[in-house]
Amino acid sequence: SPASSTPMRSSASGACSVTTQPGCVGVWQGPGASCTPNPCPQPPANDHCDQAVAVAVPSTTPGTTAAADVDAGFPSPCGTASITSPGVWNSVIGTGNNMTVSLCNGNTAYDSKISVFCPDCATAVCVNGNDDFCGLQSETSWCSSLGQNYLILVHGFGGDNGPFDLVVSDDGAACPAPVSCVAVP
Repeated sequence: SPASSTPMRSSASGACSVTTQPGCVGVWQGPGASCTPNPCPQPPANDHCDQAVAVAVPSTTPGTTAAADVDAGFPSPCGTASITSPGVWNSVIGTGNNMTVSLCNGNTAYDSKISVFCPDCATAVCVNGNDDFCGLQSETSWCSSLGQNYLILVHGFGGDNGPFDLVVSDDGAACPAPVSCVAVP
């Protein structure tokens, strides 16, 4: 996200600009008039990894990747070739069962990707991910460790972004070999 979330306006020399996001330009109404910014879309509350919104098991959580940033610096590939589109973050606590995160419910109308990491943002290890499980939408599963924090990145392909419904579930069966959250050197 940009360093400043408060619009900074200036009407000197007949121009007005809004610096909350690159490319957002306001409209100067003339001498003595206020600067009226064009509406700049605000990033989602869970735009960055450290802002991940906790979700339950089972649950369906609506969200959007529109106006989010592209998340650089995370292990890639992680079930997808790369992270090239805006993404948002959710988190879920492992149940000790096989868990699934899915965008295949018909409410995602763009080419989506999904990546799952653990244990935290600073030392993220790829758990699993997917691009194009059900048509152009994504779904992935993994053997979870009871009580482990998992970070879910919903993103798109080739700049695609938009609304989605994230479905989180588990199969109710304990899994024998949870994915390790320790980075392999």
